[in-house]
Amino acid sequence: MPKRPNRRRVTRKHAAFRDGNSGRLVEDEELAEAMKERGSRHAGHAARDTIDGLIYQKYMHRNQRELVPTAKAEQLIQFLTP
Repeated sequence: MPKRPNRRRVTRKHAAFRDGNSGRLVEDEELAEAMKERGSRHAGHAARDTIDGLIYQKYMHRNQRELVPTAKAEQLIQFLTP
């Protein structure tokens, strides 16, 4: 059997993940507009940015794949809880 020549596979990103489609899959118009302004292409990106911000502000830290609240977060929860 003859060998096939190596062909390079070309893949394309899903339309939702290409630039210029920011927020199109989100039904809430206000959220979609906010995502367009921030450049988030997908709702998951916005969640990741939020989690990264909480880690940066020391409200939580990562323990392998878990997010663990810090003492600062516990104090805030106690303050906000009636």
